[in-house]
Amino acid sequence: MLATHIVLVTGVAGLVRGGHYWFQIFGYGHLAVLLFFFLSGFSIHYSNFGRPRTSEPDWWDYFYLRFRRIYPIFLVAMGLTFLLLFLSSGLHLALAEPLAAQMQPLRLAATFFFLTDYSWGGQLFNVLPSNAPVWSLAYEVPYYLLYPLFWQGARRLGIERTFFITLVVSLVSGGVAIGGLPNHLSNVLSLYWLWTAGAVLAEWNARGNKRCLSANWFFASVFLIFAVSQMVDKDAPRMVVDWLYGLLIGGLLLGGQCCVTATPVRSRAWGGGLLACLVVGLLGLGLYLPISGSRILLAIKLLAGAILAGVFLMGGGDLRAAGTAILNPFYRAGAWSYALYIIHFPILVFASALLRSLHFSELLVLATVPLIVWLARWLELKWQPKVVLWLNSRLRSWRNQALATLLF
Repeated sequence: MLATHIVLVTGVAGLVRGGHYWFQIFGYGHLAVLLFFFLSGFSIHYSNFGRPRTSEPDWWDYFYLRFRRIYPIFLVAMGLTFLLLFLSSGLHLALAEPLAAQMQPLRLAATFFFLTDYSWGGQLFNVLPSNAPVWSLAYEVPYYLLYPLFWQGARRLGIERTFFITLVVSLVSGGVAIGGLPNHLSNVLSLYWLWTAGAVLAEWNARGNKRCLSANWFFASVFLIFAVSQMVDKDAPRMVVDWLYGLLIGGLLLGGQCCVTATPVRSRAWGGGLLACLVVGLLGLGLYLPISGSRILLAIKLLAGAILAGVFLMGGGDLRAAGTAILNPFYRAGAWSYALYIIHFPILVFASALLRSLHFSELLVLATVPLIVWLARWLELKWQPKVVLWLNSRLRSWRNQALATLLF
């Protein structure tokens, strides 16, 4: 929901950014995908937490439901991508890559089997620039496939121990990539802990586990993670930056679920002073560190982060209430967020290239947003239910017959 809207906003901003600070503020599409990994792990585990899942047919049903949710709309999105790609070529619009390079058979096969990724090292195939956001499915789909193992581990070892195992796997995988041996598997597994952390929060929520955190230390820690992530964003290895962002997102989600204890006014004032000291210290440190990018923009981000943390701290630190107020407008969009995520980019890319060729302002690309939203709603609320009925009548009945034949 919220993650998809952030990706849409940053997609638009990325096309019309033009180097202005205002649009750079929205450059957090990748961060939104990391947030989605948390939310996906939460959603999948929360919906399966109370189910027995003790037999093979149970897991076949789980895989079928995942396929039914992902693949039909994915096929439509890729059909739209190719249609606009060929149309762009026919109109001689600028393409990020030549048409022939994007239509290589092996690359297309990798796309439909969710094996394409951004070119940050070790990828099997580069994601198509005409629909770059589908890179995340190369991570999400393996996480779905690994879930039965995670579920069994959570039942036998406990959710916390199982999460710790996945955390070690992610750290080792990331270390392999940072150490000079990046590969697709290490890239995917390096972020797996984000997904399983979401599952941990789901189980804590389902069990009613409440943990209390000190507001002063919580907001100071979250701000410190945010500040460090911004300072090293352009210089540290990508894995390290993603882990820092993951800690930031996980901390905020944890604060929204746990009890962040309200403290007396005097104690909050001490917490505010701690935030102020952190800001001054980090800004001073930034003067001596070889930081890439605009130091002015970095200072703006750090000050904005500190002010936001201070406002929550002085207001009592109730992240759950704030989160509910922020997310309420997006709840209704949750039903069509997936379609919005995978159809928006090819439309924005085509519209932007067309506007450039006509020498119009690229800000006009904003006019395509209502069309994107309408198409996403239609696909999810009108078209997808009909596809579900057809798949249920064909694939599910065939699957049941095949399992009955194998088992009996």
